[in-house]
Amino acid sequence: MKMRILPFLCLFCFFSVLSCKKKDLNFVLDGKAWDQTFGGGLEGAKVTLEEVLEVGNTNDEYVHETTVAADGSFKLEFERKRATKYNLQIEKENYFTIYKTISFSEFSTEEPLVMNLSATAKSWVKLIFINGEPAHDTDSFRFEKLKGKSGCEGCCPDVQQSIYGTEDKEFIYLNDGNTYFSYKYYQTTPQETDIKEIVTDAFDTVTIVKYW
Repeated sequence: MKMRILPFLCLFCFFSVLSCKKKDLNFVLDGKAWDQTFGGGLEGAKVTLEEVLEVGNTNDEYVHETTVAADGSFKLEFERKRATKYNLQIEKENYFTIYKTISFSEFSTEEPLVMNLSATAKSWVKLIFINGEPAHDTDSFRFEKLKGKSGCEGCCPDVQQSIYGTEDKEFIYLNDGNTYFSYKYYQTTPQETDIKEIVTDAFDTVTIVKYW
């Protein structure tokens, strides 16, 4: 009787080992993506994870995608490879895209890699500068951002900017939705220094007009 059971036990152990081994070869990214502006999950956002096996690799075989659920959760499970790094991107229309670089060493085959990330809604601020009469070619006006988003393409620079002459100027900058944007200005004729401030509504464009 024992001799009959033994082959089946061996087969069971063999397939169990194979199953465990296959499971151990997988990486799991278990994440949450939050809407920092309105609260709750960043529902519907597209999640893309690119495995970089070598510098310059763009093979679609190593790109994994999913979508953020209503509660903000997302999950990616993929075969473990000797990647140099992973590029994570979470994007949703009218939100600032989340970019995250993950090193190979951060993943483990024993437990999921847990990440909590958040994105803010976009807003826009339009700055209009009008040189009133009498206007001269030698007139000058300077302004610098005090409050507002920095470091993004389309954000207001963190440096003082200058305007010269009689021509009206217009600038449009990105900002985090439902937050303050302000700048300090310096004008020479007449001499004046003050601050302009406004809340930039999410998904909308607000305007600040300054006559100088």
